[in-house]
Amino acid sequence: MEWTQLELSKGKLRLRECLNRAGLTAHAFLAPEPAEKTDEIRSIVVVLFPYFAGEAPGNLSYYCRGLDYHKVTARYLEEAAKALQAVLGEDLVYHAYADTGPLADRYLALRAGLGWIGKNQMLIHPVWGSYCFISYLTLNAPLEADALAATAETTCMRCGRCVRSCPGGALTEDGAFRPERCRSSITQKTGELAPWEIQILQKDSLIFGCDVCQKVCPHNAGVPLTMIKEFREDLIASLSKADLQGVSRRQFAARYPDRAFTWRGPAVLRRNLELLLEEAGHGD
Repeated sequence: MEWTQLELSKGKLRLRECLNRAGLTAHAFLAPEPAEKTDEIRSIVVVLFPYFAGEAPGNLSYYCRGLDYHKVTARYLEEAAKALQAVLGEDLVYHAYADTGPLADRYLALRAGLGWIGKNQMLIHPVWGSYCFISYLTLNAPLEADALAATAETTCMRCGRCVRSCPGGALTEDGAFRPERCRSSITQKTGELAPWEIQILQKDSLIFGCDVCQKVCPHNAGVPLTMIKEFREDLIASLSKADLQGVSRRQFAARYPDRAFTWRGPAVLRRNLELLLEEAGHGD
């Protein structure tokens, strides 16, 4: 199916209006690179979803206190794609992704001019900092790519706070990343942890994820609260021993549906909590 330039322009405007109404103003339209281009990928829309809901105590990472971002971002993007489909018709083919797609999310966002990569390996947006989920739509309609304006600040401050604060020493001054020493990865690892992994785990209080490198980042100082209600309301900041004990994987998923922390099941979280309680010197 080929569309006229007028149809494509109207469709792009309709899609952009839908994203803007939802508050998703940090987005950009890209043309795929040759290696990315297929019959179903003729244009890409990259969208940032801010998720910071304010500092609050808890033992779960900020990113998973709201509803599961995989599902939330997909719903918003599919609604925007439907608005485009209303203009271009049923021949429009689209797919929405967040962490699960065939393309490299951070590379797309970087190419789209939506931020820069910090020494903590994360994309940093000039307004929302690194507290953003990167999501994107692939489309079989060749929407015109945006002319990307250069931002005043295009690199991190390189202050080294994230490197010095990383509990596992996963970040290095030369920009390398040692994923096996990332505390967030360790909290999601199944089975028995090695002694050195337990030592890294016990350097912070979160039982799932790790926010240390983001909390110390000066680019995250004073970032606005998210406008997305799914990441702002009905938050679950902590899970207790009672929440995790004696519950099966199926029961856990039923008790906490549509939450990003459920995918590993209760056993991993229970293990992490027990190790942290052991380090603190009490078992409840």
